[in-house]
Amino acid sequence: MKKFLFLVLVGCIAGTASSQMKMPISWDYKANVINGCEAELVITAKVDSGWHLYSQKYDPNPLFFEFKNSKEYANDGGVSEPTPVKEYDDLMGWDLYYFKESIVVFKQKIKIVPNGNKRVSITGTIMGQVCSYDSGVCMPLNHTFSFDIAGCN
Repeated sequence: MKKFLFLVLVGCIAGTASSQMKMPISWDYKANVINGCEAELVITAKVDSGWHLYSQKYDPNPLFFEFKNSKEYANDGGVSEPTPVKEYDDLMGWDLYYFKESIVVFKQKIKIVPNGNKRVSITGTIMGQVCSYDSGVCMPLNHTFSFDIAGCN
């Protein structure tokens, strides 16, 4: 009986420890049509107080936007981001680039392949990490996104 109770207790502790923490970042998406067959995808990250999101410039684990390949559109350049905070870290021995507890707007221009005005689906993944200032805890970021926008002629 003691062995059974011990196993139940260990199972409860392991289950609690492995349960997901609340992600300290939320995302919003919108698409702005620039002209007929060009659009700008706007990806907004809201980073909770006490946390920071690493930039696309950060090594070794940069923020990365992966767009699913499609014949319906093409990316026009890379994802733009605002200027991140740059801070040298003595422990790591390199510069850190991050966004501190704020609203961060990323933009990706796209060119839509003329398709008779059929809707275009754009999907992908955002990968990277978000870290706490207080505890030093970092959480991997693996977030999917999607846009459904008007096509063009």
